[in-house]
Amino acid sequence: MRIDSTNTADVAAQLNKLSAEAGTVTLGRVLTLVAVVDTESEAEEAIATAATTSRAHPCRILVIVHDEDAVSCESGLDAEIRIGEDEGASEIVGLYPKGGACTDLDTLVMPLLLADTPVVVWWPDAGPDSPGEHPLGALATRRITDSRAHADPIDYLMRLGLNYHPGDTDLAWAAITLWRALAVTLVEEKPHAPITAAHVSGNLAHPATHLMAGWLAVQLDVPVTLEQAGTIHTLSEVILEREDGELKISRPDGGTVATLTHPSRVDQRVNLPRRSVADCLTEDLQRLDPDDMYAHVLTRGLAMVEQS
Repeated sequence: MRIDSTNTADVAAQLNKLSAEAGTVTLGRVLTLVAVVDTESEAEEAIATAATTSRAHPCRILVIVHDEDAVSCESGLDAEIRIGEDEGASEIVGLYPKGGACTDLDTLVMPLLLADTPVVVWWPDAGPDSPGEHPLGALATRRITDSRAHADPIDYLMRLGLNYHPGDTDLAWAAITLWRALAVTLVEEKPHAPITAAHVSGNLAHPATHLMAGWLAVQLDVPVTLEQAGTIHTLSEVILEREDGELKISRPDGGTVATLTHPSRVDQRVNLPRRSVADCLTEDLQRLDPDDMYAHVLTRGLAMVEQS
């Protein structure tokens, strides 16, 4: 349902009416997910991703189209409400503010937030340098950026580190969860031996490569080097040096299977696909408390890595 020239109080009333008619129950919603995008096409992508995620985390989804061209228009609000099986386990509200309504986004969403449930704000594209100080971020328990969407992802990671607030996270961090789990598995595999150094190879313009290296620096407290690997698009190889040989995780560019190398046995092949945005977002919504390890990597670990 499209509603033009409205306000969020009226949108909330209409949403409650449509939900009652459709037989949906808001008591089953575990959070409010607010996505902030720049264009309507980006809004459709965000809605599709959030609807997929909502099957694991039933929620109310608010998508704000913060179009810079609309700022100069006469103040007002258009909205769209979607409820139904195609929207996953969620209610979806699209908000299209204009003029003065673009400047007070926190006030804009207030009537639509579910009572007594956490608020998560997600910037699928170019997020703010300080999510915790953004008007919407200040409302949120969890603030999710995606450094991969920035023109200079690594510079943006550094700025996020300078402005970190508990509750901040980035989808590039969730993207390396499986890599980190495999690294832990290799280190814990017997026979044990001290790690003396670590090397990470991949695309130096991709934040996942830097976050993996920063995590190793924090966890192992050994020298960690980072190097470009040809025309690789993302993370491609992790090597942990020991006196008895190397522990290695290696995945070819575009591949979905990695090779694990351990000096005590033959190589092992395991599934290691690139994670979708929906996979990463679903993981980030599983825990809404501050991610201390992400904080350590972002604020300390990145600076501990030597780039060759």
